[in-house]
Amino acid sequence: MMKQVSQLSVQDILEKEFRNEIRGYSQNEVDDFLDEVIHDYEALQKEINRLTTENEELKNYLKSAQATKESASSASVASDTDAGQPAQATNYDLIRRISLLEKQMAEIIRVIRSANEE
Repeated sequence: MMKQVSQLSVQDILEKEFRNEIRGYSQNEVDDFLDEVIHDYEALQKEINRLTTENEELKNYLKSAQATKESASSASVASDTDAGQPAQATNYDLIRRISLLEKQMAEIIRVIRSANEE
């Protein structure tokens, strides 16, 4: 999982003061550059926050899908033991649903891993 490695805040960058030297850099150029850095920093922080939120939503969706799969599995076992022959069609439907859920979970896991790698 990607951790936030930056210790600087936008305010830290904005309030940073440099000593003036005789042969120092142009103060206006430094200020302009720091303004660009702040803009990029804010955009990156927003993207990190968005991805973190999306990651949490996907994790919750995955938990829900897993619970649904487990519930369908339990229903399938109960149906097999209780209904006998008529349960064959129901079992087929449940197997299709489970297969679909497994595909959805695989996609969710792929998206979560992709988001975590960013």
